[in-house]
Amino acid sequence: MSGQKSEVKVSAFERVYPLVAFFIFLAAAIFITHRCPVSIDEEAFANALSSTITWASVLLGFIGVLLGILFSLLNTELIQMLFKHATREVLKQYFSEALIGGILLIAVSMLLFIFNHQMLLSLWISAIIYKLLCSYRIISIMMHILFYQKNRGKNEDVVMPQNEREELYKKSNEKQKTD
Repeated sequence: MSGQKSEVKVSAFERVYPLVAFFIFLAAAIFITHRCPVSIDEEAFANALSSTITWASVLLGFIGVLLGILFSLLNTELIQMLFKHATREVLKQYFSEALIGGILLIAVSMLLFIFNHQMLLSLWISAIIYKLLCSYRIISIMMHILFYQKNRGKNEDVVMPQNEREELYKKSNEKQKTD
């Protein structure tokens, strides 16, 4: 079995929930805006669009940093274990969806600056939900990877042993005295 990747068990829900939520919110937003046309304060909406572009850009940058962190951890035991199972493809898909969601949200926000159309407004609302869910999914997975503990699940608190704390305290005191 060496050299062969085993199958990763990722629930179907986890794989598709951002996209499903996107289409549900899109259908609901289209239905609502056709039933009850919305009038929007132009200045306030322009501020909301600008804020959305800023927020999406920050999230894109954060996801890029997470990708960099993942690359810096490639030689660790945990990452190699994850990549032995077809997890690399799942992570690649989740990062791609989060990046595409951010680009989609920024593009729709920029289009709304130019064209004030109810259909674009519905797409914008759905793109916000999609970006939020894709970002949450990859960030939560990366948090699990970054804060993984080997003794997790043994009902033990992960606490620095007393002797290590004392040694660290002594080193920090020595360093302060030399400074």
